[in-house]
Amino acid sequence: MRRKIEYSFGLCLLCLSLLLPGGNAVSSTTNEPPPTSIQKNTPYRESTYYNDTFDKLRDDIWKESRIMPRGPQVRPLMPYITSTDGKLKIETKTGDFCKGGLVSKYALRGDFDIQVDCHMDFLKKTPQMDQSVLFAVREKDKGNRGYIGLAKRGDHKSVIVSGYWENGKALSPKWHPVGDFHGTLRIVRTGNKITTSYRKERETEWEKLLTFQGMTGEVVLGFELKNFFRKRTSIQARLPFAASFDNFRINAAQEVIEEIAPSVVTTDCDKALSLFWEGWLT
Repeated sequence: MRRKIEYSFGLCLLCLSLLLPGGNAVSSTTNEPPPTSIQKNTPYRESTYYNDTFDKLRDDIWKESRIMPRGPQVRPLMPYITSTDGKLKIETKTGDFCKGGLVSKYALRGDFDIQVDCHMDFLKKTPQMDQSVLFAVREKDKGNRGYIGLAKRGDHKSVIVSGYWENGKALSPKWHPVGDFHGTLRIVRTGNKITTSYRKERETEWEKLLTFQGMTGEVVLGFELKNFFRKRTSIQARLPFAASFDNFRINAAQEVIEEIAPSVVTTDCDKALSLFWEGWLT
């Protein structure tokens, strides 16, 4: 059974100045849609069904993603995933490799504009452990995927990073140094182009990080936290670290397709989900 909700984009998509730094800022707390040229076939109150303030964990639109990486980590622990103080909190477990998150039970088709508030304070002096959190989309039929997120390899400086994987290969990732991050991450697709951008807390301007071509098919989206990159062969995970998310929004979507399925937690045997996160950062 499928439930499908459609939104028609106007012809003037270039008027979506939200794609560009200096464009109209989108409030992450307002209940009204951001100003765009979209003409909606579906009332906005219905489209907000997929928006999430994470006051509780919603198993009607999210499911846990548990993965088996190809690297030496064999079987990473699943992080703690909770609704804490009105936010989605994902926190690593200690003592071993740890990786996991949430993935949507629905897909986006055509052009879309999605964003989420993200908060992460990096641990210092962790030479034997990495730290990474991603907000990402994955093409359902081809497995191509793009992301924007935050990362810190060992004792190196932390960065905000965006990249694109096509046919199993990383293409042109881009990053900027960043400290602890409190702000909003955003992914927009127009035609065959995807643009990632971010905005720090209390700032009004969007900073564009990367634009790449590809991924024209249906995509699922999600959040992931992990304490290692793929090439790490050993780990000393003595301390947990966490990221929190709030105010997830579909600002615009040409089409939202929800696959109605039982509300179950996915397992390592779920091949489709095991491919979702694998290898996004090396």
